[in-house]
Amino acid sequence: MLKEINNSSIKQSDAGYKKRWFQSFYFDLIIWLDYQRNIVNFELCYNLYIREKVFMWSKQNGYRIAKVQDEMGDMNSHKYKMTSVYINDDNFNQTELLKRFKAESNNISPTIANQILDKINSYST
Repeated sequence: MLKEINNSSIKQSDAGYKKRWFQSFYFDLIIWLDYQRNIVNFELCYNLYIREKVFMWSKQNGYRIAKVQDEMGDMNSHKYKMTSVYINDDNFNQTELLKRFKAESNNISPTIANQILDKINSYST
């Protein structure tokens, strides 16, 4: 089940948006809210441990679906995972994502869950 990460540990942006982060074994959901508490951007990372993918939406740019490729650092310099790179992905199972998100979003605000479900449901290739 998705649970919210303690807000005090999340670095907020200077753009005036409030960032909230929810996490489960299968999902990471990061949302950005405007001053009226409307979602203006979100990243729903899923399948976190095997071929991670991300479903993204922003008010400004619309939808994007990608595979997550982790860039690894130099093991000798004790730098490990440095950053993630998103690679466009045409293999998207909308039905499975909707089903899984519905099952894991019971512990978060229904307003937030419904907005995310609406965006997943509204996506078309």
